Amino acid sequence: MQQGQRHITGAQRVHKSHVQCGYEGAKRTSRGELVLIRGLPGSGKSTMAQVLTQIGYVHYEADMYFMQDGQYQYDSRQIRQAHQWCREQTVRALQAGKRVVVSNTFTRLQEMEPYFSMTSDVRVVEATGRWQNVYGVPEETLQAMAERWETLPH
Repeated sequence: MQQGQRHITGAQRVHKSHVQCGYEGAKRTSRGELVLIRGLPGSGKSTMAQVLTQIGYVHYEADMYFMQDGQYQYDSRQIRQAHQWCREQTVRALQAGKRVVVSNTFTRLQEMEPYFSMTSDVRVVEATGRWQNVYGVPEETLQAMAERWETLPH
C-alpha cells in the first residue's frame, strides 16, 4: 500500500488488479502510478481523490468534462466523450511519469478495464461513504446504479 492510502476514510478495500485489456491509444508504461476510486455518487470518491492530490497525484474524473466557467453543466448526450476525455488525460499524465488518481462510479468492472492497460501499477479503492452527492443525482438513478454494482474479485 502506498503512503497516504492507508489513511483514506470510507475505503472498503484496496485491491491491486492484474486485469489485462486493450485501450486504443494507450501505451503501457511502468513510469506512472494509477489509483482508481470507484463508488456511488455521494460515497466520497472526489474527496478521497482530493486528499491524494495533496501528496502529488493528478486527479481526473469524467465530471470535470462538464465544468464550464466553474459551473457543472451535465449533458447526458456527452457522457461517452466525458469518459474518453478522462481516459486521454490519464494516459498523457501516466506517460509523463505522473501519479494519477481517477474517481468515477465504475459500477461495472468492465468500465475500469481501459485503465488497466495504461500502466502496470494500478490500485482500486472503493469509496463506501454515504454523503449528499454534490451533483444532485436523482434517487432513482442512484438506485439503478446500486443495482448494477459489480463487486471486485477477491
